[in-house]
Amino acid sequence: MPPRHVVFGGLRIDYLISAEGEVTLGQCGGNALYAAAGAALWSDAVGVVSRAGTNYPFGWLAAFEAAGVDTSGVQRLPFDAEMRTFFAHAPGGDRVEGDPAAHFARLGRPVPNDLQTYHQPTADEADAAYAALRIQPDDVPPAFRHADGYHLAPMSYASQLALVEALRGWGAPLITADPGEAWMTPQRRDDVAQILRHIDVFLPSEMEVATLLGAMPVTDAARWFADHGPRVVVIKRGAAGSLIYETATRRFTPVPIYPAQVRDVTGAGDAFCGAFLVGYARAGDALAAARRGAVAASLVVEGIGAPYALSVPPYEATTRLRWMDAGE
Repeated sequence: MPPRHVVFGGLRIDYLISAEGEVTLGQCGGNALYAAAGAALWSDAVGVVSRAGTNYPFGWLAAFEAAGVDTSGVQRLPFDAEMRTFFAHAPGGDRVEGDPAAHFARLGRPVPNDLQTYHQPTADEADAAYAALRIQPDDVPPAFRHADGYHLAPMSYASQLALVEALRGWGAPLITADPGEAWMTPQRRDDVAQILRHIDVFLPSEMEVATLLGAMPVTDAARWFADHGPRVVVIKRGAAGSLIYETATRRFTPVPIYPAQVRDVTGAGDAFCGAFLVGYARAGDALAAARRGAVAASLVVEGIGAPYALSVPPYEATTRLRWMDAGE
């Protein structure tokens, strides 16, 4: 069965330190797989489009395939590529990337062998460092081009713009997008506005909103985004939940988180977006979609790694959704 809900993004080998100091090395990560996990909680017809080098552990995709996720859109490059990501979560919720030596020294531990050669690209270096991993419209299998909805996880501006333009050209009925943190800057407001013209639902984090628009109240920021094209704006606010703004009604709706037992927050926002895609594609109801997103995020943060949420019994997601619905 061709996928009805398609996510685009990166596959990564994650090395991370949690806010509590828990170290995880060589974990299955990447925003594409976290988004796919969130979508797969609510759909049995999810597809993934990404790129990976020969050094990526492709066996990790088996857990997603077993859950019904179509990974035929993952392009296997004929050479190695930089697939590693290192980051540390701060107690306040911030995520710091790069400089593993400093973070392991803080824990009194040596830098793991796999990270001895790791170099976090600067903003200026990133385009060249990850050029081979940029998704292109030609990467999308023909069977993926007639889905009910598409989600673009954070990626380079060039890739995201090329993809949204191609999807619109193919007649995509629904496009949702989470922006790339690197290009949500004041100097690139015009670039952001250009992408917004092609998007139905925009899902930035509150931090990205502040970086782009400064101290503007979050409600005014949501209106600014909506004025440039999207019919729905969802601002992800971490532990404070999310805020929905619907252009047609000019209505704001706050959505709380599901109170989970947090172990690792990596990928929570991506899982939210994947679940939102499915919910909104099926019913066009932003509140119902955001509640599914909140449930997906709650399941992701209780474990480590992108496949974790796939191992949770299906009834757990529906039970949590009923709890969210009962809060009306």
